[in-house]
This record gives sequence, C-alpha cells and structure tokens, in this order.
Amino acid sequence: MKKSIHILLAITIVITACKKEEEDFSPIHPPGMTYVPDDNFEAYLEGNGWGNGIENDNYASTDNIRNCGTLNINNLNISDATGIQDFTSVQIVRCYNNQIKSLRINSPGLQCLFANNNELTSVDLSPNTSLIRVSLNDNQLQSLDISRNPQLINLNCSNNQLTTLNLKNGNNLNFISVSCTYSIKTFGNPNLTCISVDDAAWATNNWTCGTQIDSHHSFSNNCGN
Repeated sequence: MKKSIHILLAITIVITACKKEEEDFSPIHPPGMTYVPDDNFEAYLEGNGWGNGIENDNYASTDNIRNCGTLNINNLNISDATGIQDFTSVQIVRCYNNQIKSLRINSPGLQCLFANNNELTSVDLSPNTSLIRVSLNDNQLQSLDISRNPQLINLNCSNNQLTTLNLKNGNNLNFISVSCTYSIKTFGNPNLTCISVDDAAWATNNWTCGTQIDSHHSFSNNCGN
C-alpha cells in the first residue's frame, strides 16, 4: 500500500513539474525582430522593404514596420496576422478578403481599419483611440466593443455572429444618418438582440428607420442588466 502511495506521489510531482515548465515556456525571438509566421504576410513585408532582408525566416524588422503609415495587405490569402501588432504608427490598415482569425493593432493613431471578409472571431480595438472608420462586416465575430473609440463615425459590423455589441463610446452622436442610411450597420446578426448605447431613447428614435439595423435589435443603456 505504501509503495502504491509513493508511486502516485512521484507521478503527481512529475506531472506538476511538467505543467510548470509548459507555463514558464515562451519562445525567444531575436532582438529587434517581429515574429511573422504567415508566409504570405512575411513575403509582402519583405517585398515592400519592411522585412529583415531574409526571406522565409518568419521575421521582419520591428524598426521598419514601426514607421509604416499605411498597410495594404488585402487579398493576399493571409490566415495569421501575428506581427501586425507592432505596426505602432500605422494610420490606415486594409486587410480585407483574407482568412485572418484575430486582430489587434497597437497603434493609438490608427484611423481607418478595413478588415471585412475574413474569418475574424476576435478583434481588440481598445488601443485604437483615434479610430474614425471601421469595416468588420462578413466575419465570425460574436462580440464587439467600441467603448474606447470616441472618434468613430462609421462602423460596419453586419453579417457576423454577434451576441453582444457595446457601442457606448460617449459620442454616439457621431454616427450620423442621412435619409435612413446610417454610418452604423449591424444587420445580419440573428443572435444579437440588445445593443448597448449611450442613450437608448435617442438611438431608438434615430437608428431604427431603414434596413441598417435588424428589426429584432433593441437598444439599452446597459444590456447587462
């Protein structure tokens, strides 16, 4: 019996140690280099002078991409946008018509993001406080939060799988409408019922004509309560 207990104890110690090593492990990348695992993305960067001069090594020069103002990587069959987070000065990003799954760009000066027609399930816009226009339509997003984007005047998140949408950015008046054609589009989200907004009464009065908002969508100052 004691032998069995000792064996079980030893196995537990080994398993715990292995898990600790897995938690502590993180890949070490060369200094001054940004990891770009997608071959098509890396090839584009190399071809435009933002790489590190070595083809197919999965790296680009961080200093080079840090100074990029406009990034056009649409229609390049990119499935992994890892590396795009280091474009910290970029103002315009066009990455539509790819197979990108997640997206975060650490540029507070980003103004326009066109990421429609991808396979996005995750988008983090919190670093992008200067955003003016965002196109995220025709993806697979289940949630979207623009509460950190007070300058936004145009948002298209139609044809996704949204269940939560937070539009409380303190400046919903920016989303103007002309003849029931809005600069905000949420249609084509069948599982979305409640949309969090700055002022539910104002949103209901100004955003419910036309076809840009699904008929089953309603507005609330706090959808969580």
